[in-house]
Amino acid sequence: MVAEPGSLLVLLAGLTLVLATAHSLGLEAGLGAFLAGLLVRDRLDPETSRVFETATLGLFAPLFFATAGLRADLNHRRRTRR
Repeated sequence: MVAEPGSLLVLLAGLTLVLATAHSLGLEAGLGAFLAGLLVRDRLDPETSRVFETATLGLFAPLFFATAGLRADLNHRRRTRR
């Protein structure tokens, strides 16, 4: 459980390290975030977990799907049929 501000700082530093490692390996950012979430899932107190869940569902998930949709190439299938 994360109860002290110093513990949260260490946790966030660890998450940053996991995300940077995923990026340096050429992995998608979403995969790095998923792996980081698996690592900290059971280490947060319920209130902190609720804050992260609210931020994820209210901000990060819509941004992820919006950027994924904007990057999708809808003409790819049409070009490969010719």
